[in-house]
This record gives sequence, structure tokens and C-alpha cells, in this order.
Amino acid sequence: MGNMALVIIAYAASAAIFLYYRQIRQERTSRSFDLILNIPLVDYSDHFEGSSEEERLSTFEKLNKLEAISLGITRGFYEESVVYEYMAATLINAYRRNQSLITEFRSKYDNPKLYIHIEAMARIWENRRGEL
Repeated sequence: MGNMALVIIAYAASAAIFLYYRQIRQERTSRSFDLILNIPLVDYSDHFEGSSEEERLSTFEKLNKLEAISLGITRGFYEESVVYEYMAATLINAYRRNQSLITEFRSKYDNPKLYIHIEAMARIWENRRGEL
């Protein structure tokens, strides 16, 4: 009877762990859909090299949003697969079209880590799409 009790306890613990991780994934997926539903429909791939300071700051704000989304994915706050399906092309194009501006911002603000999450996510997603 002692071995049977251990089997039951192990099974119950396994089920509890499974349900816990399933709940975490459902919460991340829900947050991801909330994010998607609340992203304004704007073109995040604008490229304003040589344009006015106001336009460049607008791009800076858009890149900040994409950086926050990328960080949220990296930290497990958002479900990557959901966000990838919705906005992979947007993030990749925003990174590609603004690489020189990102380099400029890194230099201007003396911060080599500026937009590293966008850069990392764009590279990962490019590889996933077979674009490199």
C-alpha cells in the first residue's frame, strides 16, 4: 500500500504542475491578444532618415513600443507564437528600415544597448521565416 500511495502522490503532483503551467500559458496568450487588440494601426516601419526632428522622435516612440513588446516576449509576459503571427513582418521591417537610425540613437544617447530586444527578436524571427 505504501508504493501505491507514492504513485498517487506523484500523479497528483504531476497533474498540479501541468495545470499550473497550462494556466500560465493561457494567461500569456490572453495578455498577447490584449496587446494585439490595443496596438494602434500605424505603420511601424517608417524610416525618417534625414527628416525633421519631430518625425524622428515619432519613429523613436514607435521603436520604443516595439522594444517594450520584444522585451515582454523575452521575459515571457507575452506568448511569442501569438505575437509572431500577428506582427513578425512589422517588427522585422521596422528594424531593417531603421537600423541606421537605431545606430544613430545608440550613439546620440550613449547607450549601446538601445533597442537590443528589437534587434534580437528581428533576427530570431528572420531566421524563423528563412530570410537571412
